[in-house]
Parts: sequence; C-alpha cells; structure tokens
Amino acid sequence: MATSRPQPQQDRRAPQALIVGLALLPFLALCALTFAYAQDAPFWMDWYLADLVDKAFSGALTCADLWRQHSDHRIFFPNLVLVSLARITHWDTRWEVVLNISAAASLLLVVARRSAAWTWPLLSVLAFSLAQWSNWLVGMQFCIFFCVLASATALILAAESGLSWPRLAAAAGCGALASYSFTAGTLVWPVGFVLIAAAPRPGRLRARFLAAWSLTAVAVMVLYLRGWEWLPRPTFVETASRFGRLCDALVLLGSPLCDYYRPGALICGAFGLAFAAWGGLKVSRGSTNASAFPGIAAWSAGTALLIGLGRQGLGEGQFLSSHYVTLAVPLWLADVALLGRLSSMSARRGGRWRAAAAVLAAAALANSVHGSLGFVYRGGQQQLWREELLAGGELQGLAARWPDRRILSARLVPILLRHRLSCFRGEAPPAPPWPTTISVSPGAVDGSVRRVALPNGRAAYRGWAAGADGEPAERIIFVRGTQPVAITRPFIPMLRLALDRRKASLLWSGFEGVFEEPPDQPPLRVVAAARGGASELEVEAP
Repeated sequence: MATSRPQPQQDRRAPQALIVGLALLPFLALCALTFAYAQDAPFWMDWYLADLVDKAFSGALTCADLWRQHSDHRIFFPNLVLVSLARITHWDTRWEVVLNISAAASLLLVVARRSAAWTWPLLSVLAFSLAQWSNWLVGMQFCIFFCVLASATALILAAESGLSWPRLAAAAGCGALASYSFTAGTLVWPVGFVLIAAAPRPGRLRARFLAAWSLTAVAVMVLYLRGWEWLPRPTFVETASRFGRLCDALVLLGSPLCDYYRPGALICGAFGLAFAAWGGLKVSRGSTNASAFPGIAAWSAGTALLIGLGRQGLGEGQFLSSHYVTLAVPLWLADVALLGRLSSMSARRGGRWRAAAAVLAAAALANSVHGSLGFVYRGGQQQLWREELLAGGELQGLAARWPDRRILSARLVPILLRHRLSCFRGEAPPAPPWPTTISVSPGAVDGSVRRVALPNGRAAYRGWAAGADGEPAERIIFVRGTQPVAITRPFIPMLRLALDRRKASLLWSGFEGVFEEPPDQPPLRVVAAARGGASELEVEAP
C-alpha cells in the first residue's frame, strides 16, 4: 500500500509567506504616502490641542484639562497620549500620524488572529484603506482609531466562551478606554452585555459576569456624564425623518466599499449589515467564540445610527465623508472574518465564499485607490498651509477648515512661536519673497477659475492652470486690487480634465484658495504663472 509522502515544510510555508506579503502591501502603500505628505504642522482638529500643549510646556496642565468635554465626546485618553507625545517631540505632528497607523495595524492583528489566513490581505485592504484619507494625516483623529481598536478588543474578549474574571476585567478596561476616547465607544457596554449573555456557560457564572459588566458600565457612564454640558440640537435634526436617518446610517456603513456614489454605498451598507446578522447566526451554530464578529458589526451599526441621529440633515454628501469611513470599517472586517469561518465550515461551498471575498476585495481596493486622490489632495493642502504658516501670511488657507483666522493669528500660532514647537522647532526659514511686479501676457497660461460663495462671509476660488507645454502652473497668485494677498500652487488632481484633453500632465493642475470675502466686495484677481509667462485667469461667477 503506497503511503503519501509528507509535503516539504518550505512548500507549506510558501503560500503563507505569499499571504503575509500581500497583506503587507496596503500597509506599505499607506506608509509611503504618509512619508511623502505628513507635515510637522498642526492642521484642522490638531489645533484643539494647542491650549493643552501650551499648558504642558508651561507646567500648568491638570487632569481637569485633559478630561474637559470635547463637543459630544470625552477624549481623556487620546488627550493624554497626544499631549505626552507633543511634550516629547516638541509637537512634531508627524509622530501623531504614526500613532494613527499603529492603531489601525493593531486592529488588523486583533481581528486577523481569529480569522482564516487567506482573508488577511482583504482585512489589510480594509484596515489601511485610503478611503480614510481625511483621518490618516490628522493626529487628532487618533481618538477615532483608538476608539475602534479598544472597542473591537473589548468585544472580542467579552464574547469568548472561556471567559474568566481576568479576561472580563481586560474587556471592561478596554471598554473604559473606548468610552473615554470617542462617544461611539460607549456602545461597547450594551453590545458586550448581549455577547456575555449569549455565550454558553453555567447560569450562575453568567449572572455574576453580567452583574460585574453592568456595574462597571454604570460607573463608567456616571463618570462620563459628570459635569456634562448638553449641546443644543440643530433644528434640521428635529425635522429629519426616521427613514432618512436609517438610509444615512446605511450609507455610512457602505462607505468603506463605495464612498463616491451614494446609492452604491446604501446598497453596500444594507448588504454588509444583513450578511453580518445572517453569517453570525450561521457560524455560531457550529463554532465557539464566533459571536464577536456580529458583535463588532452591531457596534459599527450602532455608531452609524448615532451619527445619523446627530448629523442627518447636513446634506447627502455628509455621510460619505472620509472621516466616517474609519467607524464603518469594523463591520466589513467582521464580514470578512465570517466569510473565512463559513468557508472552513463547508468544503463544498468554500469556493463560493472565496469568490464573494474576491468581489468584496475588488470593491474595497477600488475604493482605496479612489481615496488615494483625496489623500494626495489633503497632503498637498497641508504642505501649502505649512508654508503659509512659516511665511507668516494672512493664514487664509490654514483657516479654511477650523479654527477662525483671527483665533489662529491672535492665540494659537503664538503658542507655537513661544515654545518653539512644531515647524518652528528650529530656526524658522526666511519667508519667500512676494512678487513686487507681475508681468501678465494673455495666452501664456491656460486655465479657468470659479468663485464659489461659502458661509460666514468666505469665498472659494477653485480652478486649474497649466502652461503652454501642458505642465501645471508654478504659482497661483491671488490679488486684491494690485496687492497680492496669497500665493499657492496647483495640488488638486483633475482626473476628468486630464482624460478629456488626453494629457497626463494636467492631472495635478487643480488649485483652490479660500478667503474671507464679504458679498459686497469685488472678487479677487487670479494670476497663474508658468515657465512661459503669466496670465490672468477670468473668474467665473457661481
């Protein structure tokens, strides 16, 4: 009787090495883009930390400062980590970006340990998706990444059938970390209660675990709400329909697969949620410790519903915002893990589940590639605004998002200068010279610009500009009367323009400038300079 020859060990290791290699690719792509675009200057929500960092360097920081309510959130632990890191690095915000990536990598490891090896590349595409481009380069968004990590870890620990008191304590500790990092973290407590109640174990032990979990949840929430200031609900939320809120929640859940088309995101969100419910029931019948995955999906769904309740009415594009994608990623990580479990349960249907995973991978990868354009856009913005900060100009671009330009100039930027922080850690480079005369010749530069009125007395100038050789313009100069007020350069991808004109060089020819501009004030003049000369672009009305 012939005996089968054992397969050489290196042959068995080869597929696993290939899987690990494929799983590393999304991580390496994210690291490469981050290395190219991360800046050592605060941007957007980063400025919230300025007062805390100021107190840390002045020796006046207290726990009450770190505990202070931030909008609808308690972000004590992110505050503690970020301020400590700023103290060590003199607020080099590039290290905060490393924290964001580290939290996403930790989430991937937590889920991958309980998933089939062949799903690791797909889990990696989702965890490091560039569709989250609005979060990756902003250190303050660590509160979201850390909340997702702590919540998923808490639910995985709570769902184990072999739950012990040390594991329950660890799960409750992760729940507290999540709760005091972002409001969505508080959903860990009701979801965890259900998971503990559903796991097979003796009734008396289950009751003790549930009592301990409930008492911890009450204590955490009592402390959470101590000194809480309830914010007024916007009027548009009161008039929002329940059906509209549900649809917006589903759109948010589908954004990791389709954040560029609302109906597609709605369909993806509904499918992903339904599969998590069905797959969770299917897997839980033949496998232990599988309830963590539908639990994670339920946490993500609850988060989407909370956001829908609070943000519905802000417009159809609100729930496709990339900073919400991070909160929807856990749903799809859970779905992929369930696909792996279903595939191992049935050899006959394993091919079907892998085919479904391939379709999901294609959608997630396409969405990540689409998000790379947003990543480059945001990275280009931050590069320009760092230069604007160093030049000491009007800070019009830097104030385009938040906070107000007057607050930046009068209070926040002086903090950086006083403690030599961020991009002012060393000697500040000399400000670039402003043009004293601009020689304009019609036709030297091709392009267009459109003025768009914004709320609060602001206006955006958006367009594109390229020289006669098709290369993007070198400088865009915004002029009020005869006085230049801002200088920028093209940094926005213009894919449709490049395709229509069949010139790849036009891809990076887009630009944008945001300025304080009352309605009764005449529009700015926009001059584009290239190697062949400079031309004034006609400003189109909205």
